[in-house]
Amino acid sequence: MRIEWTARRKLTVVLLLLVALAVAVDHFRVRFRVNPARIETCEHVGVEVDVAWMVIGTRSVKLFVYGVGEKPKLWLVGGWRGKARTGAWVSDGMTVMLTDSAGRTVAKKTIEAVACPP
Repeated sequence: MRIEWTARRKLTVVLLLLVALAVAVDHFRVRFRVNPARIETCEHVGVEVDVAWMVIGTRSVKLFVYGVGEKPKLWLVGGWRGKARTGAWVSDGMTVMLTDSAGRTVAKKTIEAVACPP
């Protein structure tokens, strides 16, 4: 059985490939890391956390922090790529949110507490 490659069929294949490429590029557009993402409950009330980001296609980003039931508070403004360390004020349930230059939320991570080892 031979498939006839009509202009319409070729166009459909090209469009499907473009959609797949757009989805793949958007998936790799944002890198966001919060370390540690989990803290032991036996640690101090507040811990320092390292945050690193890369958002392709934007000039600047804003990072917000907030606890459970709180409104996001602006923590810092940076370039499309960067890293920063919080003070010793991060605790269980705190969220770090990353927005692009248009104000869209592109990533967020919530710090979780885990039980201390025995």
